[in-house]
Amino acid sequence: MQLSAEMNQDLVTICEEKSLSYQQMHSGAGHDAMNMATLCPVGLIFVPSVDGLSHHPNEFTELGDILAGIDVLEEAVVQCARVAD
Repeated sequence: MQLSAEMNQDLVTICEEKSLSYQQMHSGAGHDAMNMATLCPVGLIFVPSVDGLSHHPNEFTELGDILAGIDVLEEAVVQCARVAD
């Protein structure tokens, strides 16, 4: 599945405008995004987990990182809504 290059660039721009650090990553995971990609542009926002643990009982993400991810998501949704008008 190929994610939207335009959506990815929009997420990068949002992070830069908010002075948030980011890293572009490849993911081979079968997220719901792979099914949605046939319907609309798709991007993924990952937030860091302590010690890099993901999908593990000891997975933990700091509240500040969760809130930063929510902030990026909110701005992306607002931007998409403006384009759809």
